[in-house]
Amino acid sequence: GRIKTQSTDCTLFCARAFVLDNDDGGGVCIQLVGNRFLRRMVRILVSTALLRVFQGETSLLDLLAGKDRTVSARPAPPGGLMFVGADFEKM
Repeated sequence: GRIKTQSTDCTLFCARAFVLDNDDGGGVCIQLVGNRFLRRMVRILVSTALLRVFQGETSLLDLLAGKDRTVSARPAPPGGLMFVGADFEKM
């Protein structure tokens, strides 16, 4: 089942995007660094960022600052997304 938490506050420390150009045709790498992520949060951030880029609209940081979930896109499908790692430093 779902894990209940005391808070849904998440801090996004870094959000970057890179265009990859390689022999396979390239792609886009989106790097998100935060203290934690909620269920489907990364998939929603990725799909919203890609949608906004193609529409030429506002930045992802502006969308996050507004805290209006209604302006975000549906979650991106999991295919093609890759988890790179986690770093659990003592705070």
